[in-house]
Amino acid sequence: MVTTSEIDTLIEDEWYLVRYSGEIPEVAYHSALFHLTEDHQGPRVTLTGAQQRRLLEGVTQRYLEITLRDLLPENKTTSSYRGLKRSIINWQRFLIFCRRYDIEAAAYRDLVASALEAFLAHELGLIES
Repeated sequence: MVTTSEIDTLIEDEWYLVRYSGEIPEVAYHSALFHLTEDHQGPRVTLTGAQQRRLLEGVTQRYLEITLRDLLPENKTTSSYRGLKRSIINWQRFLIFCRRYDIEAAAYRDLVASALEAFLAHELGLIES
């Protein structure tokens, strides 16, 4: 039998994979859930609501990171930059994710809106100069 301490360690390992996953972190979340609870090669544990929420926090943080990444002017010259359109797509995916898991997105809306305003102001400044 797996102890609570061992489960917490497993959750943190999976949280890390979800948090630093690719462009669609919700897929990593479902992979983590499957691995932890159903996979015959996994630990096959039952997760508490708090443990599931911990993994969802990783998804939330990743969505915000990839949304904001493309709103930072200094990222325009990096290989990770995907553009304004990608930021909009990631934001829309995030909102769908929030509705699906009953996560309040309003707190994040102001953060993303401020980043978008700053990005647009920066771009306008480039055009005007």
